[in-house]
Amino acid sequence: MLKPILVSAVVLSAVSAGLWFANESSAPASPMTGKPLLERLPTEELSRIRIEGQDRMELIRSGGQWLLASEQFPVDVNSLSETLLKLTELKVGDRVTDNPERLAMFHLEAPPESNWEEGRHATRLVLLNQGGEPLLELLLGKNRENADGQYFRPANSNSVYLLPEKLPINSDPQEWLEKKLLDLPQNAFRRLTWTSATEEPIELTRDAAGEWTWSGAEDVKLNATTVRNAVGALAELEFAALLPQAEGPSEAFDNQTTVQAILEDGRSLELRLSGIPRDGGDHAFQVSFSATSDNATLRQAFESLGQQTQGRTFTLRSWDANDLLISGKDLQE
Repeated sequence: MLKPILVSAVVLSAVSAGLWFANESSAPASPMTGKPLLERLPTEELSRIRIEGQDRMELIRSGGQWLLASEQFPVDVNSLSETLLKLTELKVGDRVTDNPERLAMFHLEAPPESNWEEGRHATRLVLLNQGGEPLLELLLGKNRENADGQYFRPANSNSVYLLPEKLPINSDPQEWLEKKLLDLPQNAFRRLTWTSATEEPIELTRDAAGEWTWSGAEDVKLNATTVRNAVGALAELEFAALLPQAEGPSEAFDNQTTVQAILEDGRSLELRLSGIPRDGGDHAFQVSFSATSDNATLRQAFESLGQQTQGRTFTLRSWDANDLLISGKDLQE
């Protein structure tokens, strides 16, 4: 008798699942289905963007640019623009359920102020105008399994809908920052100087032909790869993370190496890099910029960078740090 009972249980389970799916997929059509998430985005009114999930953060528009409110640091405007554009392009799919007991199944329970749980809680996205009134508020849940799409629900509603594509909204503030500090050609650099507590200063100079020489040791043949990697790390300087201002550089800059760079047009920068990696392998650094260039545009860009990074502490990926934490021995072929 055991086998027929087991078979009956399996059949009943399958029938129940089928009935649930049929009931959910045959829910009454919603007026939201087929419409964009956001009919129109009045960008001139948009003032704040609030994201609440595993982390909580807010982006604000100030002085013609978007900043991470907690750190007053610029965000990646290209990434932000793409996200806002997608809100107006994505159309709402089918309504899946109106049952509040099934919100956790779609990871759509409202995010709490603490103890947010992956696999249960949603990420809340709120667009606010200058008066603090919401232009859009929705909760984003899990991705659709074995197909494109993502589940969401409007604020103050238990109705769960499907989006045809994933809407990449991350509550981690670091993911929104403009991390690229420099994007220069390598031939823009004229002189590099390394100073540290453990070695004599090293100065490299680039001649008109593009060849680098060691000042005071011109007969030393330089390792072209080491030099190229060091220049490249500066030319495309990009931080991994911005450390909170509360985290001072007290212990982070033990065994510090300072790299100074002078560009062909007179601009310069100084990077102070910790020789001791943090947890995870990245290295803390600070950087300052100055400009005596005759080109007003270039000068203003560097002055702006200097204001933006003044007193800030960043982290540098280990491979970029290793390209800059070099010794005289490393430079020799």
